[in-house]
Amino acid sequence: MGVKSLDALHIASAEASGSDYFLTCDKRLINRCQALDLPVMNPTYLITEVDYEG
Repeated sequence: MGVKSLDALHIASAEASGSDYFLTCDKRLINRCQALDLPVMNPTYLITEVDYEG
């Protein structure tokens, strides 16, 4: 995947804890994590694009 080891650790921790999203401002990391089941996105995208129901 070409991700730095600390980034990989943070993402693995988020996946293991059952997080719904992984937020980062690192565009390179967002692009490299597109194949993951865990959505990796910019916080601004989450605020503007994710629809909250409930």
